[in-house]
Amino acid sequence: MKNSVEANLKFIVPQVDKPVFESSEYTGTVPKIHFETEYRSVPIQDIRESSILYTIENNGFQLLKHKTEVRNFYDHEEVLKTYEKELKDFLIEYMK
Repeated sequence: MKNSVEANLKFIVPQVDKPVFESSEYTGTVPKIHFETEYRSVPIQDIRESSILYTIENNGFQLLKHKTEVRNFYDHEEVLKTYEKELKDFLIEYMK
């Protein structure tokens, strides 16, 4: 495949019980995982050059171009202040 790589990604293994994850953010303790996982090798393809082929209706995702005023994505405050509003406004306009 052109412009692709193989990567090991972690997947939840099919099981009888519903998978549950207890986040440390909510419990204040170590995260708890109540499901089994496994790694599988999967191809990851760069679809940027063929992005018009993918739509939210047909694929569940869509690549859109957006220019941001954010200069430092490691600055949490800047992201909250600028990027969240930009994305919200952009998506509202796009979905009209």
